[in-house]
Amino acid sequence: MALEIPHGAEREYLIIFGVAAIYIATVPRRKQCIVGISRDLGRSLAAMQTKWPHAEIIFAVWVKDRATAKAIVAALSPCRERGHCAACMAP
Repeated sequence: MALEIPHGAEREYLIIFGVAAIYIATVPRRKQCIVGISRDLGRSLAAMQTKWPHAEIIFAVWVKDRATAKAIVAALSPCRERGHCAACMAP
């Protein structure tokens, strides 16, 4: 099942209330995933696809604001310093 990315009124609602997403994206032929923060998943995906045309967001969780998202992602700092999450490494 594909992840449904908010558009239109749903997207505007999330932006107005400051909700942020923590996402995991994959890129074919790369061994690691991308862990990121976004207030607009569609825009983030489009930006990734300019560099990696087949990139896709495979997981997202919404949190109350960007500060909360940053704090959660900071807890992954050993992974972030290497630019990937070891739990997502391909075998």
